Amino acid sequence: MSNGVNIIFKSKADTLSLIKNKIRKSKVPKFLILKFIDWKENQKDCLQEIQYNFSDCNLIVRSSTKEEDSNLNSFAGFFDSVSCVSLDDENLIINSINKVFHSYQKIKLRPNSQIIIQEMIENVSMSGVVFTRDINTGSPYYIINYDDETGRTDTITAGMNYNNRSLYILRGEEKSLRSKRFINLMKSV
Repeated sequence: MSNGVNIIFKSKADTLSLIKNKIRKSKVPKFLILKFIDWKENQKDCLQEIQYNFSDCNLIVRSSTKEEDSNLNSFAGFFDSVSCVSLDDENLIINSINKVFHSYQKIKLRPNSQIIIQEMIENVSMSGVVFTRDINTGSPYYIINYDDETGRTDTITAGMNYNNRSLYILRGEEKSLRSKRFINLMKSV
């Protein structure tokens, strides 16, 4: 980026681990990081750890490879994630984990490659992505790409087009917002 900022990209799992106890106006749903080497060597222990860490919820098995984002490339939506995985269906959990790890072979699957097993958030009113700068120009805008129609959590991140919307907010002008949901979102950001 031309503004002289040195950005260090991490995997989603590493980023979630970094922020989960630092954010105050949002919540990171419970998650577990699973490395490919651990899955390959001992699925039984990994499944027990999943059962131990989660209860009474559906899961989402999310990609979390360092290749998803870098200074040069973005592979957002390129790797698989599997949503609505029943905690009671061991075969579905196994197949979902295998599917996500298998999708890494599009680029490179390493022993320390990781995925995220996370509590699935359901009945959402809005989902999307917030950028803190314009990704093309570096201009000082918050850009909120969101879906408030489908109730799904993946339409933006997977690049689906379901009447997705965008809101641009010039930095320093957040107080001009009138929508309570966007006011709360910007407080979180």
